[in-house]
Amino acid sequence: MMGRFFCQAVLFALLPCIAGFAQETNSVSVVESPRSTIHDPQSTAEIGEIVVSATKFGEEAWKSGSSISVVPEGTLILERPLQTIEPLRGEPGVTVNNGSGALGGVSQVSIRGLPFSRTLVEVDGLRLNRPIDGIANFADLPPLLMGNIELLRGPQSSLYGSEAEGGVISFTTPKGQGEPTGGTSFEAGNFGTRRERIFSSGKEEYFDWNVEGARVDSDNERNNNNFRQDAGAMHLGFDISETARFDVVGRWTDYTAGAPNGIQGFGANDPDDRLIRGMQLISPSFTLAAFEEWESKLTLGYIGVGQRFETPPSAFVNHSESWQIDWQNTFRPVEWNTLVAGVQERCERATTSESSGIAAFDRNTDSAYVSDSVRLAEWWGMTLSARFDDNEQFHDAWTYRASQVFKCPETETRLHMSFGTAFRAPTISELQPLFGPFSGENPNLVPETTEGYDVGVTQPLLGGDLEFDSTYFYNNIVNLIAADSAFVFQNISEARSEGVENSIKWKASKELQVRASATLTATTSKDARFSGNDLARIPRETASVGVTWLPVEGVESSPVWNFNGEAFDNAANTQKLSAFNRLDWYASCQATPWLKVFARCENILGYRDQQTAFFPGLGRTYAGGVEFKY
Repeated sequence: MMGRFFCQAVLFALLPCIAGFAQETNSVSVVESPRSTIHDPQSTAEIGEIVVSATKFGEEAWKSGSSISVVPEGTLILERPLQTIEPLRGEPGVTVNNGSGALGGVSQVSIRGLPFSRTLVEVDGLRLNRPIDGIANFADLPPLLMGNIELLRGPQSSLYGSEAEGGVISFTTPKGQGEPTGGTSFEAGNFGTRRERIFSSGKEEYFDWNVEGARVDSDNERNNNNFRQDAGAMHLGFDISETARFDVVGRWTDYTAGAPNGIQGFGANDPDDRLIRGMQLISPSFTLAAFEEWESKLTLGYIGVGQRFETPPSAFVNHSESWQIDWQNTFRPVEWNTLVAGVQERCERATTSESSGIAAFDRNTDSAYVSDSVRLAEWWGMTLSARFDDNEQFHDAWTYRASQVFKCPETETRLHMSFGTAFRAPTISELQPLFGPFSGENPNLVPETTEGYDVGVTQPLLGGDLEFDSTYFYNNIVNLIAADSAFVFQNISEARSEGVENSIKWKASKELQVRASATLTATTSKDARFSGNDLARIPRETASVGVTWLPVEGVESSPVWNFNGEAFDNAANTQKLSAFNRLDWYASCQATPWLKVFARCENILGYRDQQTAFFPGLGRTYAGGVEFKY
C-alpha cells in the first residue's frame, strides 16, 4: 500500500512539469544582510510573510504549497502572554489544552485532531518533545525572545522525523539587530500574579546579542496551586566574515507549582503535592556561505527537561535529555530550484528514580533528509522531500512528502495541495520499564504510521488586503499506540481525522485589521473497544475572531474571541467536556519614547472551562504594567 501511495504522490507532483517545465522563472525573494552574504529569513519581513519550516529555507509562505500559518511577533508583543500556548488559540486546525487550567500545568497542542503527543514542537531546531513520553509541554517554554511562531499542518516526518504526524510548531529565537537598546518591565494582576522582565538587544560591528530574563509569581486560584517561575533566553551572534557566521542560542527555565489534582476523584484537592520542573537548552551553530549557490550550516544542540513530583513523604523524579548534531546544506544551482540536504544524529536518554531504585535507558537515531523545491514563474511551485530514520530500537522508517501550488495570474487565486507520510516512534517509557511494575511497557512495539493529504484554495481580494482560505484535510493513523485493558501499551488501534479549515484576513486600513478562523474536525477511533468514538479532548468545532485597532498614534487595542466546541475527556466518550466561549482584550500605549503602558483582561465572560475533566480553568484574569526602554 505504501508503494501505491508513493507512486500517486510522485505523479501528483510531476503533472505540472509536463505543461511548463521550460518556462522562465523568478528567484525566491530572500533579502541579504548588508554585512553578510548569509541568507537571513529575519531580514525579509518587508517582502511578505517569510517562513522556514515548510522547506528548511526562507521564502514567502504561499510558495511552498503547504498549509502553514504564522503567529507574528507583533501579536506576542501586544498580548504579552504568561504562557506561550495562549497566542496559538484560534489558529486554523489547532486545539490548545491547558491540562490543569492554571499556570504551571501541562499545556499541549493538537493539530488537525490527532492526539497531542503527535505534534512536534521545535525550538531553534531542537525537539521540545521529551524522549521519555513524547510530550511537548509548553510550560517548559516561557514566552521570552519569541519571533514569529510557525505552525505547519499535515504529516511532516519527511523533514522532521518522529512525532510530526499532525504537524510541526516551530519557535526561533531572533537575533539582535539595530542600535543597542535595553529595558525592564513590571506587571501585576489578580490572583497575586506578578511578572518582572529585563532585556537587551542590538548590534555592534560584527557582534549582535538578544537577551531576556523574567520572573513570574502567581497564587492561581485553588489551594496549593501557587506558581513561581524563573527563566532566561539569549541569542548571541558573530559575523566572522562576509561568508561565515557563528551563533549561540540558549534557554532555561525553572519553576515550582502546587499540584492539588482535580476538584473531585482520586487524590482530589491534595494539600501538599508539589511539582518542581526545569528545562535547559543550548545550541551553537556555524554557517558558511562561501558561494552564492551553496550555504552550509552545522548545528549542535542539547536540551534537557527534568521534573520532581513530591507526594510527601515520597518523591518521584524523571529526566529526559537529547543531544543532537545537524549538518544542513542548501544548494541553489539555478534561480528556480533550491535543494536542501542534511544529516542528523540524535542521542536520547531517559532516567527515573523513586523508592524502588533508578532506571535509565538510552537510544540513538541517525537520519538523512532531502528536499527539492522548484518555483516556475509566479504561477506554479512544487516541493518533494524524503527522509530516512535509523533508530536502534525499532525498524527503519522512510517518509516522503509532495506539495505544490498553482496560481492564476488573472484572479490571484491559489490552489495548494500536499500529500505526505509520517511516523511516531514508541517512546522510551512505552518500550522500557521506567516506572516500576506498573509501567505497561512493551518492547515489541512498532512505530505508528500516518498518511495524509490536504487540498485548499486561497483567494486574495481588494489588492491583497482581503484574503480567504479554505482547506480540506484527511489523516489516517495505523498501529496507533494505546494502552489495552490491562494498561499495557500495544499497537492495537487505528484512527482517522478529517475536516475543513477556514480563515479570513482583512486589512481594512493601516489602523484596522481583522482576522478570523473556523475549523470543523471529525476524529474517529477505529479501536475495537471504542470504534466510532471521538478521540479524547478534541473538539469538533473551534472558531476565533480577532481585531487589531490603532485609534491614535502609539495606541493599540485588540479584542479576541475564541470558541471551543464540546469534546470528551476519555476514549470511551463517557465524560463530556462542555463547550465554552472566551473573550480577551489587550491594549498598549507608547506614552513616551521610553515608556509604554499596557493592560490585558482574559476570559472576560468568566467561563470556568474544563479542558481536562475536574480541572477548572481560571476565571476572569486581568493585569497591567509598564515598560521602560532606553
